[in-house]
This record gives sequence, structure tokens and C-alpha cells, in this order.
Amino acid sequence: MGIFSSTKITDRHVQFINNFLPEELKVKDFNMEDIVHLRFRIKNFIDNLNSELRIKSQDLITLKEERLFDKFELFNVPLKGKSLGLVDVGIVERFSSKSTGNSFENGMVQYAIENTFEQVWAENNAQYTSVQKAKNQLKHKAMSIYPEANAIENFSITFRELGNSGNVFIYINGTATIADAIDAIEIDNEIKSLIERINTINDKIQNAQTKLKELPEYKELKSELKKL
Repeated sequence: MGIFSSTKITDRHVQFINNFLPEELKVKDFNMEDIVHLRFRIKNFIDNLNSELRIKSQDLITLKEERLFDKFELFNVPLKGKSLGLVDVGIVERFSSKSTGNSFENGMVQYAIENTFEQVWAENNAQYTSVQKAKNQLKHKAMSIYPEANAIENFSITFRELGNSGNVFIYINGTATIADAIDAIEIDNEIKSLIERINTINDKIQNAQTKLKELPEYKELKSELKKL
């Protein structure tokens, strides 16, 4: 089939076009309409890959949280390793007993940080549950933003009562890190498979974006095809 009245598609034309296409879009034959829409086809291919990437990435986050969440630890001291970035969470909770902002901000909180909240606050379910909720949200956020992290260092938490309402603003933060002293978290085959697929998708996206940049404009492409 000719793309122009005087041009017949040959293997050279096909090879020329395929040089600008990702592997999945390579053709055995083409016509004028195909050439017009080549740029759209590559963009659509990239969009589909990005859509799959978002889904697979969320699946990975969910799996890691389900299977590795309890192994992801918080430390209130610096750790040797690679620091990745600050993560913080703020929530408002209502405690069963009245308090003052100062009592939360001073000695009791420092003591709690140094001796673990699990021990200090275990007798007060409302406060303990709220702290655990904040810590879990921090872990979820860290694992979502930095999937390669295995811990949080420089963990700290502060409280401030909002007026005299009993509502308390809890601010919790730390640095996601890859800690040297923590054994690598063993991951199962399903997680490994997802990671491999995500890496493959990323490679395909980069390749397709390169192809898109290299693809000549329609007039130039048509001119080059005529020369073959």
C-alpha cells in the first residue's frame, strides 16, 4: 500500500518508522493515517504505562504495609545509615481527662519519649491509643513516600491542648532512613515480583519518552520517507 501516490511501502520504510517506536508499537506495515497518529500512539502508550505504574506502586505500598509494617521501627536517636527525608503527621484527638498544654510539653513528654510511650501511657487507654494512631500514621506515610526505608530516626512527638476543650493536637515527626544496624527486611516473592514489574514499567516509560522526543514532525517524517 502506498503512503503517497508514487511511493510503495518497503521494508526500509517499515524499519525507518520502527526506529521511532517503542518495542510494543513496532509495525509490520503502515499507511498514511498511521503516520499522522504516531505521536498520539506513543503518548497514549506512555499514559497507559503511567496508569499501570500508579496501580502497581499502590499495590506495593499496600503489600509492604500489610507484611512489613510491624518490622518498621521508630527510634528517637540518630541512626547510622542513609537518611532519606523528614516525615511528619499532625492529628487532633480528644483525651478522656483534662490536661494543660504545659504538662504535655514538659517533663512528662520527655520522659515518655525516652522510656517509650508503650510503658508510660499504657494505663491511660485514650492517650495510649491516640499516640499509637499517630505513630502508625507516621509509619504509613514514611513507607508510602520512601518505600526503601526500614526505620524512622530522630522520632519526636509534641502535644498541645486546644483551649480547655480536652482536644489535643498531636504532632509527630522523624526522618525516614535506611539504617545500617537494622537487618534487611526479608521480602516475599510477590513483593519482589511487584518491584521488578515497577522497574520494568519505569524503563519502558523512559524509553517511550525518548522515542517521542526523537520522532520527527509529520512533514519532516513524510519527507524522509519519500527519500527511501
